[in-house]
Amino acid sequence: MRRFRIGITIVLISLLTGCGNSTNISEEPPQTEMDSSNLNIENIVGESDSDDIAEDENHAEDIAEETDGSDDEDILYLKPCATYQDILDNAYEMILFGRTADKVVEADEIFSSVGIWEAGMGRDTNEALSAIGYTFYDVDGNGTEELIIADTGEGLWDNRILLMYTLCEDKPVLVIDGWVRNRYYLLNDGTIYNEGSSGAAYTEFGTYRIAEDGNSLEVIDYYYSGYYGDSVYGWFYNTTGEHTYDENAIIEFKDEDVPWNMMEDYIAQVKALELTFFEEYKENQ
Repeated sequence: MRRFRIGITIVLISLLTGCGNSTNISEEPPQTEMDSSNLNIENIVGESDSDDIAEDENHAEDIAEETDGSDDEDILYLKPCATYQDILDNAYEMILFGRTADKVVEADEIFSSVGIWEAGMGRDTNEALSAIGYTFYDVDGNGTEELIIADTGEGLWDNRILLMYTLCEDKPVLVIDGWVRNRYYLLNDGTIYNEGSSGAAYTEFGTYRIAEDGNSLEVIDYYYSGYYGDSVYGWFYNTTGEHTYDENAIIEFKDEDVPWNMMEDYIAQVKALELTFFEEYKENQ
């Protein structure tokens, strides 16, 4: 039986700082038009210089030497990510080989393979290539285009963000790492919506904006369910994004359907991303 092990702990939000200011996107949505078909990928994603390439190759060799594995294992080694191009290359490799690999080895914490691996499961390669795509879009209107990799499909799977990156000192920073139980979407007003669950009794949803540091998310509104006191089930609210099951955070919905209706309302506001699908990326390789 084949075994699949993810080679790195999921990183939800990168916490790098000091890379410029962003606007308050909840008050003034970005005006940048999103048309990835007209973008010159080489100009946007950048290219590693010769020193970076040599360093990356050496790093990959070190990983190969340190990784245990029998000769009959199919191991996918992903490259270090110094540019948007590296991220797209890794995403493409994940779609092609990640679903069937016994092991995926990530070279650094910049690229997370989980969301793309999940999106590829249940699809053959051609289906995955035509359903997963990417775009460059200035989410917060600060002049830096983020790289968004997203899944498409029916209902909750349409325009679901798998990965989102911004640039800090010309290097990619992971801002969103999404998977099935931790779904992210860009809304029409430029804010970011998240919903997920860690169990039947534990649901959460909320809205975010890109923080002033330009490369992390800050909470606007955050709702979550769970137990308080003597096993009393309830809903809670804060603006920190943390689970604090205490009386200061508990709220009362007079109608038990309210939180679910709120989630549906947010999904109705999801922005339709203009994606370049990886089947087109394949043709350019």
